[in-house]
Amino acid sequence: MDRVLKALTPDQVKRYHADGGLAPVPVLTAQEVARYRACLEDFERESGTPIMRHPDRPTIWSKPHLLFTWVDAIVRHPAVLDVVEDIVGPNIRVFHTNIFVKEPHSPEFITWHQDGAYNGVAPPEVFTTWVALSAATPEMGCMRMLKGSHKHGLRVHVDKKSPGNLLSRGQQIERLEDAEVIDLALQAGEMSIHHSYAVHSSEPNRSSARRIGVMTTYVPTHCRYVGTGSARMRAALVRGRDDHGHFDDDPQPATDFGPAERAAHRASCERYIANVTSTQNKQLPNAVTVGA
Repeated sequence: MDRVLKALTPDQVKRYHADGGLAPVPVLTAQEVARYRACLEDFERESGTPIMRHPDRPTIWSKPHLLFTWVDAIVRHPAVLDVVEDIVGPNIRVFHTNIFVKEPHSPEFITWHQDGAYNGVAPPEVFTTWVALSAATPEMGCMRMLKGSHKHGLRVHVDKKSPGNLLSRGQQIERLEDAEVIDLALQAGEMSIHHSYAVHSSEPNRSSARRIGVMTTYVPTHCRYVGTGSARMRAALVRGRDDHGHFDDDPQPATDFGPAERAAHRASCERYIANVTSTQNKQLPNAVTVGA
C-alpha cells in the first residue's frame, strides 16, 4: 500500500486482509452515540412503532441514509470514512445501508452468508462497516465471522426463509469449513468492518438491552454492478470523485423522513430490490462449495 494511512495502523490493515474483518475500531464519541440513538428513538416514539416494524414500504430500515439526516451523518462521518479510505482508497460510494435493531430477548438472527453473494458488485473490493449505537456482545447477538473465509471466494447459497431470519430471502451457506469463529464484539461508538466475501452471521439477542447498529456497504468508485438485474443502481458519493460513472447518484436528505426523502428512498430501493433481491440474481456464476 503506497498511500498514507489516516486511521488504521499497518498491523490493522494486515489483520483485515488476513482475517477478512476487523473489530473494534473506535469512531464515534459518547456524545455522538447519545445524539444519534436519541434521533432513532425519538422517531420511534413519534411513529408509535419500532423502526424495524414500521409499516412503510420499502422498509425504512433499508437504505435509511436516504431518509434520516442522522444516518447520513454516520455514513459520512470523517472517522468512519478515514477507515474506509485506508482499505479501499479515497473515492468512495455508499452502496447500501441498514439499521439493525435486535430487541431484548429477541429470537431474530442472521444465517451464515456472504454479502457478495447477492450484491452483485465487482471487483470484490467491497466491504461493510457496522457502527454500534449500543453494546453488541456475544450475548446480544453480535456479528460472528469465519476467520479467513473471504479467501475462498464466492460460495453457493440457498434460500431458506424462516421466521426470525432478518435476511430478505433467508439466504445461507449450508456447508462451512472448519475455521475459527471470531465474535466482532463492540461497545457503543465502536465499529467493525468485514470483506464482502467474509462468511458471517449473528445469533439472537439473549440480553435485556436493545442491540442497535448501522450497517453500511462501501464501494470504491471503480466498482460496478455486474448482476443479472437490468436496473441502473444508485449510490451516494461520500468522499473523493467518481471518474467511472457506474452508478447514478443518491441524494443527501435535507430533513428527516420528508416527502422528498421518502421519494428518493423509494426510487433507490426499487432499483436495489429489482436487482439484488430478485430470484434471478441469487449469486454470481462462479460461486463454489467449500467445507466438508
